[in-house]
Amino acid sequence: MNPLKTHSTMNYFFINRKLIKGVALFAAACFCFIHTNAQKKNDNPLQQADASFAAGDFYTAAKLYEQFLNPSKKIKTKSDFPLNSKRNRQQTVISKDTRTDLMYKQAESYRLANYYQQAAQLYKDCFTKDAVKYVDAYYWYAVCQRSLGNYKEAEEFISQYNANAGSRFKDAAENEKETLNYIFQQLARPDSIMFAVNKLNAPNSVEKGIFAPSVFNGNQFLITSTQTDSIKVNGVNPYHSRLFSAEYETGSLVSVSPVIIASIDSAKNQGAASLSANGKHLYFTEWTKRNGVTVSSIYHTTKTETGWYKPSLLNT
Repeated sequence: MNPLKTHSTMNYFFINRKLIKGVALFAAACFCFIHTNAQKKNDNPLQQADASFAAGDFYTAAKLYEQFLNPSKKIKTKSDFPLNSKRNRQQTVISKDTRTDLMYKQAESYRLANYYQQAAQLYKDCFTKDAVKYVDAYYWYAVCQRSLGNYKEAEEFISQYNANAGSRFKDAAENEKETLNYIFQQLARPDSIMFAVNKLNAPNSVEKGIFAPSVFNGNQFLITSTQTDSIKVNGVNPYHSRLFSAEYETGSLVSVSPVIIASIDSAKNQGAASLSANGKHLYFTEWTKRNGVTVSSIYHTTKTETGWYKPSLLNT
């Protein structure tokens, strides 16, 4: 065997081995760089807020806008909203106009999530800063006040909105004014003293929300509320709508407990339930988001001794 040829072959082997190793390390570094930048991009609360708003997750969007607008604040609520709650987050400097634009989007998010108190304050902040640019905030502020039962204030701001020539929602504002006039007429009826409408108290209803109450068996209700996933993934909305049972007691919903349905899909949302007259058949909606579009269906299940069987798609 030629020792020179052998030595040359070995050198070639080691050189290529080093070259391959170097290429592999470079590729790994590139992957890490791309992954890190993608992770940073996904970690941006503003981008997540816009994506959540587009997907119809309005409460999540509202909280994410808050995190972007006020990153130094610790957002801690009873539900312990987890998205992007990192320490030492680098603050982003935004202009005054951009900040108000985002406040308006946050107000829209709260309104669409039926959090009218929070939405009303944000709308008011917007038209206080710029009454011309955010003139439509007058209309939505009035809508929120009407939803909160503050009818006089709602009427005042609807009148202000209708007096502005640049109003976009002229027709809607006129309908809102007619709605308020109808409310005042009904409140002025002599028999209005025979009944009273009061807000129903419920535990954690401010943060989690309670929707679609359906009465069954006397003072018992089925309701839809929010449940936090036991495993939280950064960038993924940890809140899903679930069915709960509750009892009505002197103006409040008490003894709220989850409805146990076998093999429920935790990635989907459940709600808007209805029971058959004999209480043995449960019908409810189930929905999820696919590419930003809500996909929903109606499901049916029957009662067991401790809960409900695995639901099946209702054959319509």
